[in-house]
Amino acid sequence: SRESEDVQRIVAYLEKGKPYLKEDFSQHDISIALNIPQKRITECFNKQLKASFPLYRNTLRIRHATDLLREGAHLTTSIEGIAERSGFKSKSAFYLAFKAVHGIRPVDWIKENL
Repeated sequence: SRESEDVQRIVAYLEKGKPYLKEDFSQHDISIALNIPQKRITECFNKQLKASFPLYRNTLRIRHATDLLREGAHLTTSIEGIAERSGFKSKSAFYLAFKAVHGIRPVDWIKENL
């Protein structure tokens, strides 16, 4: 179906180029890159991927941040720096998103996992 084709294209685009690491990345960027109307993109996130675009984007960003932490980025970069490299505008937005995904603050995650 068109819906599943849209979803596959959107997910592939997000995974391949990691455009969500740009802090102003929006659904509009996906729409332009893939030539899919924005309304269809919104439907893909809400219906197929079962998450709003901001939530999905934050989850991808936190996955990236977690990879950076696993690679030891926190040894040479501040948490703010890691937040910035993961596409977040502010440390507070990063903390909120990190806690939503992992259930704990970044510093506690580091203590428990690294």
